[in-house]
Amino acid sequence: MLFRRLAALIAAVSMVLMISAPVFANDLHQTPPISADDPAFQGTDEDCSGLDLQPGQVFWHFVHTDTTSADLPSSLTATFQDAGTVTVQGFVNGNSIVMYDITTVTGTDTLLSASDTITNDGLLNLSHICQGGPPPDVPEAPMSVLLLLSAGLIGLGFVGWRMRRSSVVV
Repeated sequence: MLFRRLAALIAAVSMVLMISAPVFANDLHQTPPISADDPAFQGTDEDCSGLDLQPGQVFWHFVHTDTTSADLPSSLTATFQDAGTVTVQGFVNGNSIVMYDITTVTGTDTLLSASDTITNDGLLNLSHICQGGPPPDVPEAPMSVLLLLSAGLIGLGFVGWRMRRSSVVV
């Protein structure tokens, strides 16, 4: 009997938290989806200098306005089309604005949603995106080479089969 009451209480608290959790989140001010190559969000040379991005990496920089270091700790959860859901911790770099940085390694990706845990009236914005360049191309073997190799292997197999048959004494 006690176990049933405890289970019912846990279920009720869980339902309240599931319903109220989105109220406490601060969603992205811009309207997703936002592609990594969207020209409106490309960072300037100054924004992207000092980042050691490899080919295929994309750097996403978010800021939450009207905040201070007192709003820390905070976290941002972003969902991408290819990279999936990523959660990072916020930081302040001396300007009293909470920031979040995410680096994805999927090449051109699309941001589907983002929200953080700060509950003030400030805005959560995607500030800019920096590209690490296109991922390197992996050269493919030309079909003619694969065709020649396949024909050669089949030919060798046929010659071996014929030689074995001719050496069998009946």
